[in-house]
Amino acid sequence: GPDGKYRDLVLKERDGVLCHPSLLGLDLCLEDGRLFYFDRARNVRLLTPAEQRTATQKAEDARQKAEAERDLESAARQAAEARVAELERKLGGN
Repeated sequence: GPDGKYRDLVLKERDGVLCHPSLLGLDLCLEDGRLFYFDRARNVRLLTPAEQRTATQKAEDARQKAEAERDLESAARQAAEARVAELERKLGGN
């Protein structure tokens, strides 16, 4: 508390989860023995640092995969365009 002394948190159940409002405008919640914050204003559960790292890594993996797929599509398109140009040259030379 403001006086520097420890005070027990009184948790209230909401939707099967124990919660306590914090001064940050977030609820500190306990579910299955794990603490997390819930943003009432946006109605979202905030990720833990470990969850955020995992989400960031998944997003980076997805970005790299999409970039590789774009590169493959570009290479295939260039090869097809080169083949069309070659066929056009052959047809025009007859």
